[in-house]
Amino acid sequence: MIEELAALGVSEVDILTWATFVAAAAIGSGAGWFFLRGSPFWSRVFGTLSLGAFIGTCTLVWRPPPADAELDVPLPERIRDRGYASSDSCRACHPGQYESWHDSFHRTMTQVATPQAVRAPFAGQVLSERGRNFQFAQQGGGFYVREVSTPDPIEVDEAFFEHAARVVMTTGSHHMQAYWFEAGDGRLEQIPFVYLIREERWLANSDSFLEPPHAEDDDLVRYTWSDSCVTCHSTGGPWDARDDHPDTTPEATITELGISCEACHGPAQAHVEANRSPARRYAMRGKETTDPTIINPANLPNRRSSSVCGRCHSVHPDGQGIRVHDFRPGELLDEYLSIGPMFDMVDQAGEIGDVEWLPFDERDTVGSFWRDGSVRVAGREHTGMVRSGCYLQGDMDCTSCHSMHDSDPSKQLAGPATDDEMCTGCHADVALDPTAHTHHAAESAGSRCVNCHMPYSAYGLLMATRSHRMDGPAATGLGGRARPNACNLCHLDRSIGWASVLLSRWYGAPMPTTAEREDELAAGLHWMLRGDATQRAITAWHVGWEPARSASDISVLRPALEALLSDPYSSVRQVAGASLTRIDEHVALDMSAIAADPIAPTLSDTALLSLQLERDDTSVAIPE
Repeated sequence: MIEELAALGVSEVDILTWATFVAAAAIGSGAGWFFLRGSPFWSRVFGTLSLGAFIGTCTLVWRPPPADAELDVPLPERIRDRGYASSDSCRACHPGQYESWHDSFHRTMTQVATPQAVRAPFAGQVLSERGRNFQFAQQGGGFYVREVSTPDPIEVDEAFFEHAARVVMTTGSHHMQAYWFEAGDGRLEQIPFVYLIREERWLANSDSFLEPPHAEDDDLVRYTWSDSCVTCHSTGGPWDARDDHPDTTPEATITELGISCEACHGPAQAHVEANRSPARRYAMRGKETTDPTIINPANLPNRRSSSVCGRCHSVHPDGQGIRVHDFRPGELLDEYLSIGPMFDMVDQAGEIGDVEWLPFDERDTVGSFWRDGSVRVAGREHTGMVRSGCYLQGDMDCTSCHSMHDSDPSKQLAGPATDDEMCTGCHADVALDPTAHTHHAAESAGSRCVNCHMPYSAYGLLMATRSHRMDGPAATGLGGRARPNACNLCHLDRSIGWASVLLSRWYGAPMPTTAEREDELAAGLHWMLRGDATQRAITAWHVGWEPARSASDISVLRPALEALLSDPYSSVRQVAGASLTRIDEHVALDMSAIAADPIAPTLSDTALLSLQLERDDTSVAIPE
């Protein structure tokens, strides 16, 4: 019944509103008829109808006050403006799509800090970072943080909350979650700690990034919502609130927290207004053309379709991130970002291992890439895909493999096709005899298309993620910023020279010179002991990855993995510790202690020690 009414343009909110009106009017009329008994008949009728109409009308105009003003007031102002209508307007006509989006991590990317949204414990504990101490506590449905003078908890009483800041907003709900409070200047500032959801532990924000170790007396970095996260973690805008509403806080104005319908389909107000007409909706059903009042990425040419995702899932060249504020679905992303010149700059820096040699305004951009031009930062899948043959010579776009509405929320892979079927739909010749192409057993990890053509060679959120530059394996990985190759990310106990011989024999790949390969040393040892910080982190993650554990002699790799617990980079230590617990269930580690400080070196093998002395200590900071 509801869906039939929705087809007529009647929303669930409308149904509830009018049902409440009718019920209230009926109750009011009944009460009037009862209390006016004994009055003249027409007076009784008039009084009854008047009371019923009055009470019913009250239900239409009355709006409850905000349930929690302390929580609501500091949040970015959310307005339906500039063509945006919000996801609420989509629900009535598109209930299935609304529900699948509602279950997604896109929706929960940014939320009001309610008990349902906050994943971390605020239990009176004190967390310390760079000589400053912060105590966390909960009162009713509110979450609070207060800077205290010592690492010892103080009493959580009324006085505590008088001097504490209320957490009003969260970012993240899948891997880690960050928390925002209102700072003195009216901006939302991030608490200097994040919560790792899967591991159920707090972590200093600086230790969640792959970046050089900081000095104890370094100031904490201040992250403000409107200066960074707002671009990709909200919908509509961001607009400067003071342009139209000068009395608001300095925070940006948006339409919705989180990534909602209009982030992908564009401003929907015109669509909502046009489709209030049942006649128009009926007429549109018989047409093969799409509705021109809304954008459906699945119906766009591949460059425009992938641009919708690329607005957020791409490398923004230095200083250009603000340009995507004006991007709208259906447009081309390279009309806003200098994507071609960015790739030229990256390719020209292909021989440079240390980005510190580059001009300052190029470092973050070039540092986001391996020397071969592949992205090494997680979450920038669009930037990898647009350099792939499947995109350049074919029609591939993000929706070729991913779906918001017909997928599991975790990876959003479009079903029911398997990973391989997503590839063999176009590469049918490979499907006829896969082992002849892969040279691996048909059911093994080595015969999965993505493991060879989309290896886990990008880094972010304390893990390796798949490259979306779909290319063939090459015997790469020697030297700083050199991408670890797909073959040796499985066969960690084999050398890069071993991989180069097989790639040449099987696929006619050119053999690198002796200086460009390592014929004897296991690639896993090379990357964990000699590599730069990104190579060390990604390799450490792979030691715990099941296909690599099955294909490699882990006993050869374990000493190097254990040695990474003393690495100067906190992220490397944490990734190594997580993999160590995966390969040996008897190992128990205090991950919070490992994140905070390196442990004493444990490497005793002379040969391995000599390799570690050759470690590439070039400064690496992955701009996640």
